[in-house]
Amino acid sequence: MIRRIIWLFIILFTFLIKPLTVLSDTLSDTTKGGYARKIFLKDNYLYLADWYSGLHIYDVTYPYAPVHISNIHTPGSPKGIFVKDNIAYVGDDDHGLQIIDISNPLGSKIISEYPTQGLAYIIELNGDLLYVADHRGGVSIINVKDPYHPVPVSRFETNGLAWGITVKDGYAFVAADKKGLLIVDVTKPERPVIVSGYSEAVNAEDVFVKDRIAYVVSYDTGLHIVDVKDPLRPAGIGVLKTPGNARGIFVSGNLAYIADWRSGLQIVDVSNPIKPEIISGLDTSGMGWDVKVKGDFAYLADWESGIKVINISDPKRPFEVGGYGYYGYTHEVYIKGNYGYIVNGSQGFQIIDISNPENPTWISGIMLPGDSQDLFVKDNFAFVVSGDAGLHIIDFSNPYKPVRIGGFDTTGLSNKVIVKDKIAYIADGGEGVKLIDITIPGRPVYIASYLT
Repeated sequence: MIRRIIWLFIILFTFLIKPLTVLSDTLSDTTKGGYARKIFLKDNYLYLADWYSGLHIYDVTYPYAPVHISNIHTPGSPKGIFVKDNIAYVGDDDHGLQIIDISNPLGSKIISEYPTQGLAYIIELNGDLLYVADHRGGVSIINVKDPYHPVPVSRFETNGLAWGITVKDGYAFVAADKKGLLIVDVTKPERPVIVSGYSEAVNAEDVFVKDRIAYVVSYDTGLHIVDVKDPLRPAGIGVLKTPGNARGIFVSGNLAYIADWRSGLQIVDVSNPIKPEIISGLDTSGMGWDVKVKGDFAYLADWESGIKVINISDPKRPFEVGGYGYYGYTHEVYIKGNYGYIVNGSQGFQIIDISNPENPTWISGIMLPGDSQDLFVKDNFAFVVSGDAGLHIIDFSNPYKPVRIGGFDTTGLSNKVIVKDKIAYIADGGEGVKLIDITIPGRPVYIASYLT
């Protein structure tokens, strides 16, 4: 009898695995995501430059529940984003500048491009002039008065990798890696001139200028506060080593918000720039690379963990209220009605609304122990196998709040599952096949095993 059950399992297994793989290929680009790199906020929209999957647009009318609107794939790996009017300018790494019409977010499209000499990173728009921190290619200045026909104006070498840039009052402030902070006179953009620098901020990655003070973050040495009232003679005021590796910064009022890589978000009181002080921090599940602030919320580009939305109404007690975490490595997907159910490796179980197939939207997810490899959906339950963590059983009767109601820790490395009638058949690696009674989904019971 056991042998007949096993053969039935194998036949069903072969029949189901092919269509599921096809569906996974269809949805993978949108659901798999990649690496959240740079954020731009405008009105009620958040624009994300994602290193792996292009430009993403989100509606953040309700910050605690961002809604994914569209994804525009670019030919390169986006590192920077700036938005003005209905145009998005994307620093697309080795594919230079990509210019995208976003007047209709659902129908956004690339309308022109400009190949830079290096790796296009951070973008800063000042009037009709676009400044591109071009990594090994220095800084490129491009006229985008007609976004359909960008025109080169000039380019200058930084002698360091140009990571970040901001432009204020006729000067460009460049975070130039090992060269620290460079200050460039761009009053004549066709002939830019480096007029000074601040080398103490070695390995500089980003810069924010406010009230003639430059806040520079260094991957190695943290926050540097530099007086730039006289751009020809910048003077260091204060230094603060952050617990992680500072990669992005935003300053609002007397507070500096720092994306601190493995240490998530750090909030620094800079009211006394001579003695900046960390007043709080929030260690996120990913690695913070960029941060923007609007009202009572900080939006963190958290690398492979997507976007994190953090309530900062009390800066001393920040807490995460939402986000968009569609990242991970999609192993399998099951389609039922208007929903796609996905197992996403270390990111567990995810649910996608596919009522509009051209714009699938992530709506919820649940982290699970182990490496989620495969699933089977029956009624309102998902049966997920996760390597050495065995079987998880999830009730998704409310797709916006899936709940793990039970599980069974197998002895092997579970990687495939099929459910027939009241029995779950689990391929358990070197431990063969496990048969689990799921008559009561919240209380699975071991029946038998079969060594293959």
